[in-house]
Order: sequence, then C-alpha cells, then structure tokens
Amino acid sequence: MANANDLLKNVSATVPEKVGDMFKVGFVIDCKFLVGKSAEAIFGHKWKFALESPVFERMFCGAFIEANNSTEVALPDDDPKIFRILRRLLYNFREADVTSLSFEDTSNLCIMADKYMVETVVKLCCGHLFTFKERKKQIKLFALARKLQDKFLLYKIELIISDLNPIEHLWDLLEKKFVSTL
Repeated sequence: MANANDLLKNVSATVPEKVGDMFKVGFVIDCKFLVGKSAEAIFGHKWKFALESPVFERMFCGAFIEANNSTEVALPDDDPKIFRILRRLLYNFREADVTSLSFEDTSNLCIMADKYMVETVVKLCCGHLFTFKERKKQIKLFALARKLQDKFLLYKIELIISDLNPIEHLWDLLEKKFVSTL
C-alpha cells in the first residue's frame, strides 16, 4: 500500500502535465495574454501572475484596465517564446531549470523577469549566465548588468575582469562595441 508521501509525489508530478493541457485548450483559464507584434495568445491565470509579480498584481488588482474583468492582456513588446518560458517557470518554480537555455534566451528571460519584477527568475537567470565563460558572452553580460542596473551582477563581473590583463580591461571600448548587440 502506498504511503501519503508517495501519493503526493505522484499527484505533484501530474500537476504540470494537467496545467499544460489546460493551457492548450484554455480550460479554467481567466486570462489570455496577447504577446508580441503578432498578438500570439498565451493562456494563464491572473492569480498566479499576480502572486509572483508585483507588476501583474498592480495590473490585475489596481487601477489598470485589466483589473476590470478583462480577460485579454496585450503585451506587444514581449517575445512570445520568452513569455512562455517565464510562464512555465512561474507555474513550476520548485523544479525550475534554465540550464538548457541559450545565453541569448537566458538574457532575454532575465530582462523580461526584471521588467515584471520576478526576482526569483532574475536570480535563476543570473546564476545560469555566469556559467558561460566565452569572453564575448561575458562582455554581453556586463552590458546586461549595466542595463538592469544590477549591482550584484556588476560586482560579479568586476571579479571576473579583475583577473584579466590591462588590455582586456578596457571595458569602455568593449561596451561601445557590444552593448548595441544585446
């Protein structure tokens, strides 16, 4: 006979699959995000986004139009692919993993999470970004830290570059060259 812990394990293992199925058909969903220039429909629950993000909380519970029982939320400046990743992390954060993401996707996710003030995802992304050791990616990471005004990221980048020789330490030149590619 299975004990209570085994039953809970099995239930929690099926929840993400059930939530995924709900997203596909829009079942018991109270919010449709229209993401990107093409307004791709991405389903979600207002309560979950409000719980995880102060920005969505103000959007759904404050004086914004979305708080007035609107089921559609237009997010034309966001990338649908990155928004789906953010949604997946919000719904399944205990098992959140970004290690399979590319540097670019992780950077974009970090920027989006910062925009919506989802600190847990920002920290998760930052941890993964420091695993990329290529010089060009470290320079892009420096630009990202400057863009986000993240003192912790900037401090860690300074630790990395303190080991470089003086020629490689010319961040102003490198920043001008690579910041625009972020």
